[in-house]
Amino acid sequence: MVKSFTRESSKETILILVSNKKTLPPLGDHHGIVDLIDHPIRLLLDQENIKVISFWDNRLKNLIYDPSIYYHADSRYKNVFSFIPYRVRKKIFRVANPEICSRYFHALQIAKKIRPTFIITHVDLKLALLAAKFLPHSKHVYYYHGSILHNNINFQQWNELETRFDGIVFITKSVVEGLKAKFGQCNIPYRVILNAIDLEWAHPEKRNALREVARRQWRIRPEEILIIYAGRLQPTKGLMPLVKGFLNAYQKNPKLRLVIAGDPARETYGNFQLVDELKKLSSHLPDYVVQYPGWLDRENLQFLYSAADISVLLSMPEEGEANSLFLMESMGFGIPCIATRVGGNPEVIEDTGILIDPLNAEQELSRALEVLSSSSIREQFGQKAAERAHSFFSYQRVADELLDFINSLRLT
Repeated sequence: MVKSFTRESSKETILILVSNKKTLPPLGDHHGIVDLIDHPIRLLLDQENIKVISFWDNRLKNLIYDPSIYYHADSRYKNVFSFIPYRVRKKIFRVANPEICSRYFHALQIAKKIRPTFIITHVDLKLALLAAKFLPHSKHVYYYHGSILHNNINFQQWNELETRFDGIVFITKSVVEGLKAKFGQCNIPYRVILNAIDLEWAHPEKRNALREVARRQWRIRPEEILIIYAGRLQPTKGLMPLVKGFLNAYQKNPKLRLVIAGDPARETYGNFQLVDELKKLSSHLPDYVVQYPGWLDRENLQFLYSAADISVLLSMPEEGEANSLFLMESMGFGIPCIATRVGGNPEVIEDTGILIDPLNAEQELSRALEVLSSSSIREQFGQKAAERAHSFFSYQRVADELLDFINSLRLT
């Protein structure tokens, strides 16, 4: 249900463009990138005239939102684009899928009517380049949420970015380092803005309140140590060295327990074979030692964090890691973390956890788990993690840093 609102208009308009696979305002049980985009927008609405274009989802019919802020592009021109030759679609829109072409075209139509001063395009580089081409009088900022942009573009594409855009936002400085190493320079204004999390949801007090019930739910006794991972079940997340390193540590300390949460069926390229191989590694043990509960909704994920003693993310270099929400949420709850020195992991954790070599992850994980078998050491790391999270991982900080960057571009 769309509810009408009135809002005073200022001279300048900031338009937020979002990938063709995302819809704002958030729908359902989201706690990912749509929240990372939407929360700072809401915090800036009192200061700036902001409009948002994302992509239509039928569930919006049952949602109350402000249509003077949130606009939606759809696939109304899909049949038209299906008659346009493949090569023409590919040349103009950089994609050939008629449905995506329709959404891009409709989004650009809406954007032209809004006539924004700034356009900030999240995630979708093809959409960002289209917007920069067809709305040349606006200032353009590309907001990159990944960690391996330097691996995904060539010199021509990087030159196009530097030429067409007024600024770029990265969420980890490792991307800047990768771009400079490959292209030798980064002449476009940029800002590194780390992600944020819901600090009311991820809080040590919530963990303490739920902990006893949560540990019973996960069959964890008071003296046992629960290690967790929650996220995509892919080799690049280091799940094989995680399980092998855990099993090595388990031989020395049978009080260790492991939960790996995630569901390949909910992923674009679900790796069911990997999950089967992981389960075989611990098939000789009772099922409560290593658990695979599948995908967890927000409530059950909070219970998992509340039961946990240690969080582990062994990101591998080939895919990198930007700002892991799993690590950030773990820190918000006051859980000590072990992570590989990959991408943005060192920036997120700093000195509040243990960083290990991704090329020797299995062995170093076993040693790190031995260190964190001490409850006093876990408590020290956990307290530092919570302090860092609650002083730095707020949506308000993201909003403030983004507005500061926009203001700097207004002067150019």
